[in-house]
Amino acid sequence: LALMQLAPNDQRGSLLLAQIYNQQDRTEDAVNTLAKALDNYPDSYKLRLEYARLLTLSNRSKALEEFEILHVANPSSPEVNYILALLYLDSEMLELARQLFLTLSGDQRFSDDALYHLGSIAESNSDWIAAVGYYRQVTDGSNFLAAVSRTMMLLMDNDNLAAARTYLRETRGMATKNIGPL
Repeated sequence: LALMQLAPNDQRGSLLLAQIYNQQDRTEDAVNTLAKALDNYPDSYKLRLEYARLLTLSNRSKALEEFEILHVANPSSPEVNYILALLYLDSEMLELARQLFLTLSGDQRFSDDALYHLGSIAESNSDWIAAVGYYRQVTDGSNFLAAVSRTMMLLMDNDNLAAARTYLRETRGMATKNIGPL
């Protein structure tokens, strides 16, 4: 009760209350708590970031707007850029997503995911050569096997069986590191 009374006038109280609501699967209450707090503290980056994150669960178009605001406030934040790029991708705003993923491809934490998504975007634009180029650069992470699979399929679909075999041989060493011995 005390936390609920403090929340509208206290950024930390609002964040804590929103986290409690979120842990109780009361996402709407968490979002509303942070929306009210942002009315009092519109320049709070921390409040807006948590608000935007919660919105990705319930209102992606509003989340996209909030992440765009965060991007303007801090254009060099890889975390914000990554989530914004995913939201652009989800909204089929491929060129905006592509631009952010290109930037993120140079960030060690996000490079493999960014390269995978760049391959996916190139593939959706019917540019299989660029797609293969991006997919082949994915060397680790959760998209590694998908990138290998897409590379193989694109090479075979475009009658490049020799390149597919060579790629498979080259990839065996990386696959051992990522999924164990083949």
